Amino acid sequence: MTKPFTIHIPMLREKGMLDRMSDFYEGILGYERDLELNILRVPNHSNLAICFKYSNFAKGGVEEIKSRSMNFSSRRVFPVFAEI
Repeated sequence: MTKPFTIHIPMLREKGMLDRMSDFYEGILGYERDLELNILRVPNHSNLAICFKYSNFAKGGVEEIKSRSMNFSSRRVFPVFAEI
């Protein structure tokens, strides 16, 4: 199997955050852990995966993450919804 395209998801440096993120993506969303590549494969998309990366945002950085996420979502995702 070839290595999938992997999206890196920023994660805050808080105790237990990796476990909480993994529990959510695996338990709730159904992502499948690939132990060999240390990634989570997106269900029904063998060529797409995610992995978590710690971010080094200073205090107050959460607002910056939210702002950038909203900007990305509105610019990249909205046209898809508009076509439905």
